[in-house]
Amino acid sequence: MDLDEDSSVALLAIHPRYARAIFDGRKTVEFRKTLFRRSVDYVVVYVCHPVQRVLGFFRVGSVETGAPSALWQKYAAEGAIGADAFWAYYSGTDEAVAIVIERVVSLPRPVSLRTIHRTLSAPQSFTYLTRPALKRLKVATNAA
Repeated sequence: MDLDEDSSVALLAIHPRYARAIFDGRKTVEFRKTLFRRSVDYVVVYVCHPVQRVLGFFRVGSVETGAPSALWQKYAAEGAIGADAFWAYYSGTDEAVAIVIERVVSLPRPVSLRTIHRTLSAPQSFTYLTRPALKRLKVATNAA
């Protein structure tokens, strides 16, 4: 799969255990509190501490919003998260976001954020990647 430079791409910070589940194929939905402000075609996965590297990306199948209870009922088996952790994450929140994961691609080698852009830092939730940053990512990983 080609990470097209004309695509809209978000960089998500994901905890190591959930990132492993994505790349192992056990997690096919990523739960979030914040909805993207624009349409996103791909998500680049930045794995948080202690890994602190980009390990790959996936195609966004769809994005759904709703009450946490509705999304839990629909996607509990696909989220690779226990009920206690899910409810703790959404405590005090009325709306949840489910990002459906399709076509996961592991990079040939992990990449630091500084490789993609010299001032890029780990996002609190997500950030959009620019075309030049995507180009550098493709060059750095031979993902082209």
